[in-house]
Amino acid sequence: MEDLKRTGTHKLEMNNRDDLRMSGIQKVISFEPELVLLITDMGKMRITGKDMQVNNLDIEKGLLDVKGSIDCICYLNDKNGGQFSWKRMFK
Repeated sequence: MEDLKRTGTHKLEMNNRDDLRMSGIQKVISFEPELVLLITDMGKMRITGKDMQVNNLDIEKGLLDVKGSIDCICYLNDKNGGQFSWKRMFK
């Protein structure tokens, strides 16, 4: 896996659980209407919800805007040597 450095400022701004703006995004691993997996400047992140879609994505600037019904934003620990554990994600 490529070595991603934590270099910038990670910020979240959410309005009414349906409009999420984030900075400090390093990589989008997966984006589906009910599950988003990211690597941020503060570590790995999982976002779950319904009918989520990308409004804006600029990896060079580290920005991501998500619209949809957001149920959960969770930072994940790093027990798997920097890789996502798909088995644990879908339990």
